[in-house]
Amino acid sequence: MKKILCLIICVLSALSLCSCSSCERDDEGGTLAVPVLTISEFGEVSWEAQGGAVGYEYKINDGEPVFVEHTVNKILILSGESICVRALGDGEKYTSSEWSEAITRGLIQLPKPIVTSKEVGEQVLVLWEKNARASGYIIRINDGEEISVEGDSEGYLISKNDTIYVRAKGDGVAFADSDWTIVGAVK
Repeated sequence: MKKILCLIICVLSALSLCSCSSCERDDEGGTLAVPVLTISEFGEVSWEAQGGAVGYEYKINDGEPVFVEHTVNKILILSGESICVRALGDGEKYTSSEWSEAITRGLIQLPKPIVTSKEVGEQVLVLWEKNARASGYIIRINDGEEISVEGDSEGYLISKNDTIYVRAKGDGVAFADSDWTIVGAVK
């Protein structure tokens, strides 16, 4: 009786191992599915690993394909770069997928400057917290023209009745300009 019970358990275990979808897919073969790409805010592009794939190829900015092992399913890209990926078959049981749709990492927008102001005689000193990623700052007084404030400057003197707009300036490669911070007239 124990032998029959052990035999039944072994047969059921073996059947349950082969009932998973990846085992069925391995038996079928065919063309691998096109990878579906997702991207994190940090530029990490990932896709679901595919049973039957011997590896993946990716292209950055439509460059030359780069091969990665089947255990790799994440690639880090820089701002402004685009990537597409395909699953590689073994050429016998599995054929390679088509290329995925390209996904592009946009520029990271800098946060608005945190601005404070204090009276200095008949003027107002407008100060902003320095952002290490900003290449400078852009200010506009009232509805005047934009003034570029380069480097590490962290403040600007205005008249008491002026309104100043301040934004952090991105480098255009990895970082985009922030939105405007508005400091109204000090009365």
